[in-house]
Amino acid sequence: MIARSVGLLLAGLVLAGLAFLWGCGPTVVVKRGCKGDDCACPETVPSEGASCADDGLQCNYRQSNCNEAWHCGAPVGQPPPRPGESSPTAWHLADQVCDDGPVPCQQAEDLDRCALLGELCRMQFECGYQETYCAEDGRWHVGIYEDECCYDECCNGDCCDPTFCPDMVPEPNSYCDPCWDSEDCSVVFETECGLQATTYSCDAATATWQVVEPPPCI
Repeated sequence: MIARSVGLLLAGLVLAGLAFLWGCGPTVVVKRGCKGDDCACPETVPSEGASCADDGLQCNYRQSNCNEAWHCGAPVGQPPPRPGESSPTAWHLADQVCDDGPVPCQQAEDLDRCALLGELCRMQFECGYQETYCAEDGRWHVGIYEDECCYDECCNGDCCDPTFCPDMVPEPNSYCDPCWDSEDCSVVFETECGLQATTYSCDAATATWQVVEPPPCI
């Protein structure tokens, strides 16, 4: 009787420990025959149907306001393996329990619930930032702002490189971009007079292509 009581107590402590870890990162719940590092769950939430190697592994994650249990097993709808063959394994969302309680600003996604109206947090990245704001509707609103100049998409007029020549001769007086289109383009054709060149250039003053055809054969 004492041994059984001790066993029940230890089982209760294990379950309590798992309940405490739920939502605090990946947690191994079920794994048959794993040892040491082989029991580790992925650091990020798997995607549905992604391949996995540890058949029977189950991992818990917290996604926004949802607790999710992901299971590594045979793909849904996969026919049973033939004798002597092993069945491929993939990740599947086994269970999801969501609450509609407030979500912390740094973890919030667009339209998640928030608790403190007017709260604002900002996440900086290389060429911009993400701003998360608790609006009057009690929901987080997420905006992403990028600096286009950071990607060299604007140079305040100092980044022109007029070297581009179209493969085909453009229509005379058609539009060209003086910032990018070249003033010195040509295409060589085989004619009755031999090889001759048609030249075309982007006129910066009018932003149009000026085309010069070769003289006619005599």
